Amino acid sequence: MCNTSKQMRIWSNDIPVEGYLFEYLILGPLGLEVRGSYEGEECLTSEISVALETTDGLSTLEGGGGSMDVQNKTFNLDWDTETPLDVTAVTAVMINGIRIPVK
Repeated sequence: MCNTSKQMRIWSNDIPVEGYLFEYLILGPLGLEVRGSYEGEECLTSEISVALETTDGLSTLEGGGGSMDVQNKTFNLDWDTETPLDVTAVTAVMINGIRIPVK
């Protein structure tokens, strides 16, 4: 059995970013998963840019997919890394230029 707590960071705060409310974020070696809700008629996930600030610089993540519930205006989305990530080196998540520090 391995200790995965060092390989993941989890937030359960309400983080507002440009009409989206990121309620739950999970950062792991393979990328970032977010769950939340949105305002307005559409959830334009293609307009969301995600990057990771690390001790080595900034790394942009690629959209991997997800799902949306248009009736409840909620989403579950993920962005992938090109190679496995050292989560301990991540200092912040950047969503549309908004810096969310890793604690």
